[in-house]
Amino acid sequence: MKSPTNNNKLTRRHFIKKSLFGTGILINTGKYFQIKGKKLVSKEIDMKYRILGKSGLKVSEIGLGRLETQGENVLSYAFDRGINYIDMPAEYIKGEEGRMLKLKNRRDKVIIASKIITTHNSTKQETMKLIENVLKRIQTDYIDIIMIYNVGTIIRKHGVTKHIERLKNEDVIEAVNQAKKDGKVRAFGISTHGGDFKDYINYAIDSGHFDMIMLKYNFMAFPEEKELLKKAKQNNVGSVAIKVVGGAYDQKIKGYEKSRTPEFRRAAIKWVLSNPNITNLVIRMPTFEEVDNCIRALDEKYGYNDRILLEKYASSVKPYYCRWCSTCTQACPYDVSIPDIQRYLMYFTNFEYKEEAVEKYADLLPEQKADCCFNCNAPCENKCLNNIPIKEILTEAHEILSIKTL
Repeated sequence: MKSPTNNNKLTRRHFIKKSLFGTGILINTGKYFQIKGKKLVSKEIDMKYRILGKSGLKVSEIGLGRLETQGENVLSYAFDRGINYIDMPAEYIKGEEGRMLKLKNRRDKVIIASKIITTHNSTKQETMKLIENVLKRIQTDYIDIIMIYNVGTIIRKHGVTKHIERLKNEDVIEAVNQAKKDGKVRAFGISTHGGDFKDYINYAIDSGHFDMIMLKYNFMAFPEEKELLKKAKQNNVGSVAIKVVGGAYDQKIKGYEKSRTPEFRRAAIKWVLSNPNITNLVIRMPTFEEVDNCIRALDEKYGYNDRILLEKYASSVKPYYCRWCSTCTQACPYDVSIPDIQRYLMYFTNFEYKEEAVEKYADLLPEQKADCCFNCNAPCENKCLNNIPIKEILTEAHEILSIKTL
């Protein structure tokens, strides 16, 4: 198999084992930490804001993807730079008491989004309890945005085996509306990674029950995503983009390592925000340098050099990056969850969310795992629009993600 960067023989296993971009050494300099040998940008760039649909919430165009900053002060620094939106799935918050305090001290200025995992038959009482658990975990009296989590993905341990029916559950809708009346929730939405996201998003928009949607949207997007965003805006439904850097392979592609990574991330951000139908995006910003670089994108226009950079990246990752169109699953004789498994492997190798990736793979139904791929003739590869070596990737994923402990 050919590498996406040269003509030499290079397996994906070797490709993904290239070192990740370092984040620098942190030293305490008072109010914030500094990155040794680097200065924070001195130019003040005004944060820009957009209204999140009918929720009326004024959100920063760039939001924090999750709480994984290197020290509490990076969080404070991001807020001081004008970022006011933070995505906080309650199940990912582990040992974050210090950062919760940082949020509590700024609670009236920070918009917190979180998620609950409901099923097609969750009761009103069960849903209310899920909301209360989020409030307790995040240590707040109210949550700005509650989303039904990851519609379209099987979550076995929570009994989630149906998809769009989760959005049609009247008990869940009634519970969230009650929480709104009680002042515990301000907006209601959905998040989805699934390749069949169109059905879920169309329903969320048409039903009138949801204030916002969260979906994968980047420079390798399909036309359907752009049309859905346009429809959402026309119906006053807010939209939040995730996965904006297309897998974060930039740290492993020749010509992108280290020095090119900041330029690539800014180009990806500018591409997303150039769409007037998108409300905002969330992205990982674990260091001061990352916060500054992402905000710098707001002061730049998307242009020719950005387009060339993103096109080069898209061409390079085409043999590896799953677009989640789900055409491959239609040809699978075993019902393997092909897009999800590729995403979990990406979590493990590119983002180093190793524990999370292993847990998510373990949570798949037995028939959805990739152990059956070893002796399969891979008819899925004939359906893949990007000629991805699915069998190689899935068998590797099974070997890596099947480990019991890390």
